[in-house]
This record gives sequence, structure tokens and C-alpha cells, in this order.
Amino acid sequence: CTFPMPAHSCTNLAPHREGLRGIGLLGIFLAAFEDGLYTDLEFFQFVTLPSFLVGTFAPALSVGLGIVALNAVGIGWIEASCASVALAAAVPGRARVRWDRTGWQECGVLREQVGQVISVSTCVSTFVALITTAVVKGMAKNENMGYRTWGVWDLLQPAIVSMGLIVIAVLLRLAVTSADAGRLLSQISGKTTRSGMGGGFVIVMLAVAVGMIIFAEVLRSTSILGAYCAGIVFSGIPGARVGWEHNTRNIVPWLLKVYLACTVGFTIPLRTWIWKEDALAGFFVGVVALFGKVLGGAMASLPFLGGVEVPLRVAQSLQIGTAMSVHGHIGIFVLTQISARGLLEQISDSAVLWGLLYGSLLGPAMFEAACQLEIKTAEMQNMDPERELDLPYPAVAVKELPHEAVALESIEVGTPAKDMRANVLKYQRVAEPAPSPYTQVPHNHPYAPPEYTDVAPAPYAPYISNDAPAYSDYSAAPQYPQNVPVGYSLVVPNNQTFEPPSTIIDRQNFYPQKSSSPVEQRKVTRALPPMSP
Repeated sequence: CTFPMPAHSCTNLAPHREGLRGIGLLGIFLAAFEDGLYTDLEFFQFVTLPSFLVGTFAPALSVGLGIVALNAVGIGWIEASCASVALAAAVPGRARVRWDRTGWQECGVLREQVGQVISVSTCVSTFVALITTAVVKGMAKNENMGYRTWGVWDLLQPAIVSMGLIVIAVLLRLAVTSADAGRLLSQISGKTTRSGMGGGFVIVMLAVAVGMIIFAEVLRSTSILGAYCAGIVFSGIPGARVGWEHNTRNIVPWLLKVYLACTVGFTIPLRTWIWKEDALAGFFVGVVALFGKVLGGAMASLPFLGGVEVPLRVAQSLQIGTAMSVHGHIGIFVLTQISARGLLEQISDSAVLWGLLYGSLLGPAMFEAACQLEIKTAEMQNMDPERELDLPYPAVAVKELPHEAVALESIEVGTPAKDMRANVLKYQRVAEPAPSPYTQVPHNHPYAPPEYTDVAPAPYAPYISNDAPAYSDYSAAPQYPQNVPVGYSLVVPNNQTFEPPSTIIDRQNFYPQKSSSPVEQRKVTRALPPMSP
């Protein structure tokens, strides 16, 4: 049976929808500024070929698959191309805020290589999506004539201007965090952090955001890119995020709801929302676009690309892809910009909106599932103690390998297995034979272990008192590794008990009182000639 539906849309219910839409548009700009504020450009020092290719190829693949999917549901290629840009738009900032507090920090993603790839690829994906949005905006310079008025320069100019705007934002960020200007602004933001208020500093940030939005519009870029770049300018100032969140945490979500209600609820006819054809088409389009991001994220695990120390697991590839999943507010903004220029029909709007809805729901859920999948995989693999895995246990292992290679593995201390994962370090070769595994040092030399990195460990050896080795006290050992035996390296846990290198330390039993694994704890030793202390 059929139900009679009104021919008009919900627009008659809100005669002041344009004013409400303007208020909601303020929320979009604030959200874009917040996305830029939470962008970590520090991770770009770890840029590798896989992360760069993932950040550029994933949105391109998502757009390509979206065009194919929209063509399959009967939408022309120009409309499909413009709509796919909205489906591929991914701004990681707001998701980063949530995952920094819950998922990402708990499972240790950002401390590892996969976190670096995620940070770099999502930033690159954001830049690509916003630049593409500016290009699509240039396709309809004349709203009355639609996309038939654009030429090659209409596409190149917004792309060049947008890339220049990003470069300017990065340079300004470096300027305000430099040795000269950084002191003053850090003091301002420090007061913001201590006082918990900082309203004046937030006003300064908003003024810069307004200026960059106007600057972007004048240069024929897109206003949301200007807001995003304004956030990047202040992303390196300590305390800026704290002051921003304290003053806007209750405003931005409400303004986003107003914007979504005024753009979706007041512009799309009610009957198009209940047509099952549009809902099914939107589900198909949204899943295909999300699959493009996931498939692009899997590129980071390809061995021939180089730049990765260890092959990424399937769960980690899913994390990279789903971290770049679509976010509704930016996608709907892009969609409204495209629709206002006559590049999409109303039926296409409905299908793409459904696709954005499905992508916004599935993306974060799939990311959380990927994190849990990796944790469960590590816990299951812990059942086999013979396997060499980056197990999430607090320990340091020293194991003899062929050709005098020593595997150094440093694991965070005092964290349960379900809350984090291990950090596997590089392999190190001991260059020369050593006369003795230990060296005697004066009593008054304190032991201060530094942070372990992926290079050689710090030159330390156990402190010896009363002709007996005291494995709980340490002091500096000169000329490392000349005082280390062949095939061994002294690896000292931070402020923990020392295990002599004659023992292969099983990480499940190194700190049994801190382990949360039900696996039977054991220790394997091997016979070696006696060594002098």
C-alpha cells in the first residue's frame, strides 16, 4: 500500500531557515577551525612514501569508485564526479579529539608507526579533499548556467590558490612557534591553560580565522579551507587547544546540529527521504566510497613501497583506511556548495546524503572494530610463546640471533595488554668482540637511563659494590659496546631489575605481577660459559 505524502518539502515550516542556516554555517567554520587546530604537523617529519601515497591515493580511489557507483545508479558522470568529492571529504580533527581520549591512546596507535601513517595520511587526505572542493566550486562560476561555463583556468586557479593558502598557514604556524614569537604566545596560552578561561586568546584565534576565510573567498578558494588553515596556524601553540575546548565545547556541537537541520531537513523533500530506492542507492554509494578509503589504506602494507619497518597487519591497514572515513559535517557542506551551483539534481542530493549518513556511521565504528581486532589478535598470538611478536607486556628482551645480530625490543612498562601494544625496535649488530660483559665504575656515578629509541641503547652497565654485582643499581659504562661480549648488548629496563644476558627473557614472565594475560608464565634459560661480573 502507499501513503499519501505532501508534495512540498519542510521548507514551509521554517520561514526563517536562511537565518538559521547562517547560524549553522558558523558551526561549520568553527568545526573546520577545530579540525585544523588538532592537526599534528609534527608527524610530517616521519613522512614516508607509503604514508604520502596513502594520503593522496585513498581519496582519489574513493572518488573513482564513487563515480562508478553513482553511474551504476543512473547519475551522470559530471554529477557523479562532483558528488564523489563530497563522499571522499575526510577531515580527521574531530575524530582525533575523540580517539585521543579513548581509543587511540588506549591501544597505543599514535605511539607507533601505524599512528604516524594515520596522522600523515589523514592530513594529506584532508588537504586533497578541500583542494578538490575548491576546484569543484570553480566549475560553476555562473550559477544560472551551471557547469557549462568553466574552463581549464577555472579549475587550475582555485587549486593553485588553495595549495598556496595551505603553504601560508604552515609558514605562519612555524613563525608563531619559533624561538622569537613562540615565547610570547606560549606564555599567553600557558595563562589560558592555568586559568581555564582564555577568552581573549580565543577571540584572537577567531579573528585570524575570519581573516583567512575572507582571504580564501577573495582568492576564489573555499571558505572552509580558510577556516581549516587558520586552525593550523595555532596548532603548535601550547595550551591553545585547552583554551579553545574550554570556551567552545558546548557551542560547536549545537551549531553543527543547527546547520545539519537547516541544510538537510529544510532542503530535501520528505518523500525523497523515504524512497527505498534512494536509501539503497545511498547505502551502495557510501559503502563503495568507504571501501575506497580502506583499500587505499591497505597500500601502506605493500612491501615494495618501502619506508615501513615491519609489514602492517590487516587490522592496522583497516585503521589507516577507516581513519580517513567521511565525516558528515564537511561532506554535507561540500554537497550544499555543489548543489547551489546547479551541479546536482535533487534526486542525486538524496542518494549522496544517504551515502554520507552511512559513511559517517560505518567509518568510526569500523575504526574502533579495527583497533579491537588488533588487540584481540595480539592476545590470541600470545598463546604461542615461541612466536616473536610485539606482545603488549612490560619487558625488555635480549636474544641472540645469527651473524651476531641482537634484537632489541622495548615495551612500555606497567600497562595491561588490552590497553596498549608493544613498540618493536630495529635490529643492532655488535661490531667488535668485547673483553668483558660488564665494567666496574665508581660508586658515586648515578644511573639515569634515557629514553630508548630505534638506535643503539645507552652505554650503561651494572654498578658493582663489595665485590658482588648489584643488579638493581647502574652507572655509566664508557666506550660502549667495547665492554659487551660478542653477540650481546646490555639492555636495561627503565628503573627495573636487571636480568643477565645469559637468560632469554620470556616477556610473559618478566613482570608476572603486572601481567594480565591468562597464559602460563615461564622463563627459558640457556647454558653459557661462566662470565665474570
